[in-house]
Amino acid sequence: MSFLLTLPIPQLVQRIPVSFILYSMYAPHSIFLNPFKSVLYTTFVKERELATKVSAEGGFSEREQLVWVLWKILKGDGNDVNAFSFHLFCICSRSPRLVPILLVP
Repeated sequence: MSFLLTLPIPQLVQRIPVSFILYSMYAPHSIFLNPFKSVLYTTFVKERELATKVSAEGGFSEREQLVWVLWKILKGDGNDVNAFSFHLFCICSRSPRLVPILLVP
């Protein structure tokens, strides 16, 4: 399943639920015990860098919602994501407080 995190941007809708599934399989335990933590972290760093470049140019990257979901998971707040519709993540704009450059795990 972790290979789905490397899908190109058109499959963003699939990448957000995959991230959450990789998290939720081990949700009762700390994120530090999750064997997928390294994949989630590597994806977070890569996607954050790409989204930051777009933001720096004044644009909006569709990756920002994925970055936010990964950030919440890596902070240990993955259960907060459960309350949201994954489709909503892909179609709504972000809050200025959630620009990728400000999200550090």
